[in-house]
Amino acid sequence: MERLFSLINVQWTKERNLNVDTVKSIITVQYNFKHINCQEFYNYLSGNKTLLKQIRSAMKYSWYAKKEEDG
Repeated sequence: MERLFSLINVQWTKERNLNVDTVKSIITVQYNFKHINCQEFYNYLSGNKTLLKQIRSAMKYSWYAKKEEDG
């Protein structure tokens, strides 16, 4: 648990000005993929086309959902 707080402190600084969701996402990736290196992570993403489409999609943003509701 101490490592998790350390990761959060590194990311969440005044200079970076990140919101809570962004820090949460960064920490989730850093913590859950700590067992693979950058090349393996790249290969994982490259081989998962569905995940890449989700990452590139604007549907994950609240402004997009509101835009869709408005028609």
